[in-house]
Amino acid sequence: MTVPASREPAVSDHLVAFVDLLGFAALIESSDEVARQKIAGLLKKLASLRGDFAFRSDKKTVGTTTYIEPAVSSFSDCIVVSFDLAKLDDHDTGFYIAWQLLGRWFGEIALDALQMGCLLRGGVTIGPLFHENGVVFGSGLVRAYRMESEGARYPRIIISQSVIGRTRGFATYHETLFQADDGEWCLDYLMAAYRTLSDAVIPMALVERRKAKRDWAEKTLGLLAAESVKHRPGTRAFQNWRWMQNRLLVSLGNLSPYEFSEDGSVIKFQI
Repeated sequence: MTVPASREPAVSDHLVAFVDLLGFAALIESSDEVARQKIAGLLKKLASLRGDFAFRSDKKTVGTTTYIEPAVSSFSDCIVVSFDLAKLDDHDTGFYIAWQLLGRWFGEIALDALQMGCLLRGGVTIGPLFHENGVVFGSGLVRAYRMESEGARYPRIIISQSVIGRTRGFATYHETLFQADDGEWCLDYLMAAYRTLSDAVIPMALVERRKAKRDWAEKTLGLLAAESVKHRPGTRAFQNWRWMQNRLLVSLGNLSPYEFSEDGSVIKFQI
């Protein structure tokens, strides 16, 4: 029997995110059957998203259609998402599309996590990585992991300067990024989820569209408030949920009033 020669792992620079589900361990230890079913549902969804990086750019009669899928791995409460920059950098808008996908991807995961009582914390950087067939390793992953475990501290996804330097030219970068009080740049994953909603309601009449956005904001703030009161004030879990509430209030307050009201009057959302 001849064993086929294995090729050398293709390690190249990737946009890589390492994200952890905060509160996952406590849910696992819970006797709540509903909570366990929610966990199983989210883990099955993550498992269905696993795959290798894919990129295709098709020139049309007018313009170009670009198809990008990230490489995704998940294990227990950890998620790794990456984009191979060696294949994207030859395309004018490749990195921009990858960044938008990353934000929307984690926005969707964040909303699912909220439903079961979890928040996200992570790191995003650029670095050498091999990510194929469920195997992932490289210094890029190590950096992203250390950002999550040592730098993030709060339920936020912090962004390295190597990534920030490449997003500053985006016209809409400010909608999915914020700079925290400690100077760290962060992916505003709940606002990325809000932008996904905004796109989804475009076909609606303007009045219905604004109502859908108000309903989303109130529901999401309500979920955050309901989870925070489950924890004793002063505990780390309580602080995490309160931090997330305040972050969303700030982000909503930065939007144009016309996002929510017909006459531009300011809507004051409450915790």
